[in-house]
Amino acid sequence: MQCGWLIDKYGIRWQITPAEFDKWNTSKNKKKKEAVMQAMWKMVKLDRNKLKEAFDRT
Repeated sequence: MQCGWLIDKYGIRWQITPAEFDKWNTSKNKKKKEAVMQAMWKMVKLDRNKLKEAFDRT
């Protein structure tokens, strides 16, 4: 499913994210946070390297 969500064999939904995601998502730098979110919304399977790149280049 989109943005790292999956459903296990019991029907429980999980979101799998890179370990750094909380740091990126709680950054006080709103432009960096927004860049990560914009990159994430384009993904089906989360790509840690692309998310890190979006955070670092902003």
